[in-house]
Amino acid sequence: MRKAVRVAVGSAKKLSRRFYGFRPRRLRAAKIVWPKALVLLGGCAQVDYVSDKHDRKLRQYFHEFEPGVLLLAGERPQPNGYNLLLIFGKFDITKDGLVG
Repeated sequence: MRKAVRVAVGSAKKLSRRFYGFRPRRLRAAKIVWPKALVLLGGCAQVDYVSDKHDRKLRQYFHEFEPGVLLLAGERPQPNGYNLLLIFGKFDITKDGLVG
């Protein structure tokens, strides 16, 4: 189990560096209990977020998706009270953000 966590952290560091363009400032483990069922909320037309990627200046970004990208939710909140939302479809996480 510990080895799998280390592998996941290493992958997260690489993905973070590719997305932000610099080393991650902090890492935080998130314990996710995968639900036995998901509900389809609908098509995911776009994602908006605020980030300081690339130059460390906060900016709002939005990425529009082609039809076929879906937004799904877990059947109930996680043990920590947070909800689990999944974006499912054909897109990539790149230095330019979410592309697809």
